[in-house]
Order: sequence, then structure tokens, then C-alpha cells
Amino acid sequence: MKEINVAIIGCGGIASVHAERLMKIEGVRLKAFMDVDEKRAKSFSEKFGGQHYSNIDPLIKNEHIDALFVATPPFARGEEVKAIEKGIAVFFEKPVALTLSKAEEILNSIKRYSVINSVGYMWRYLDISSIAQEEVRKTVLLQWFLANT
Repeated sequence: MKEINVAIIGCGGIASVHAERLMKIEGVRLKAFMDVDEKRAKSFSEKFGGQHYSNIDPLIKNEHIDALFVATPPFARGEEVKAIEKGIAVFFEKPVALTLSKAEEILNSIKRYSVINSVGYMWRYLDISSIAQEEVRKTVLLQWFLANT
């Protein structure tokens, strides 16, 4: 089995959850951690192994990374585009961005470099999501009907 080398950028609370779960997957190796607060990144590397960085440029240059988990706050997004441009698969913690223009920049990069990508909107896979969508649809139709009769 080929080992998958993973880096995590943004070493806060949700990154710990992802790192713990990734450690349990056979064939996954946590290779690097990046955070603007280098102490946080270092703490992750001490706990989970791998190198630590405070900037994505040396991470991409020095490490062979197959996948990047983006757990930075949404207002701090953008650095991951450098990884996308290198063909590295990317997982985004939700939301992808705070502005439409930033989200479009990221999407355009994903399309241009054809990278595997996903966003952690985990509720979309629950049965309750389709039930909620149907209820919203009924409410909107009812409101339209009442407004137009």
C-alpha cells in the first residue's frame, strides 16, 4: 500500500480532531504542520510526528505532500492555493472562504490544476439534511402560494 503523506495547516482545535482521526488510518502519515504561530505547529509535530512550519512555502518545498488539510480560520485562507498549484489534493474545513471572490479564486485554482478536493460539510450526508431541504421547499412554496392568491 502506498503511504499517503498529509500536511495540516492551521494547528488549532479542529486540526487536533483531524490529526487524531488521520493517525488511525492505515497508510496515512502526518508529515508536516503549519501555523502562523510556530509554537502551535511545533506542538503538533511533537505530538503527531512530522516537521513544523510557520509558512507554507518551505513546507511545499521541503516535504513530499500528497494531501493538505486546511484548518485555518476562514478569514486566513489563500495560502493553500500554493499547494493546489503543486497538484496537492486539498480538504477544507468549512467554510471555504468568507467572501465569494476568495472562494472563486480557490475554485478556479482547483479547476485549473485538477486537484482532488473536498469540504467538511459533514451534515450534508445525514438523512436529516434531505428532510430539512424538503421542509424548506414546502415552506417557500406555501409562502409563494399565499402571496399570489
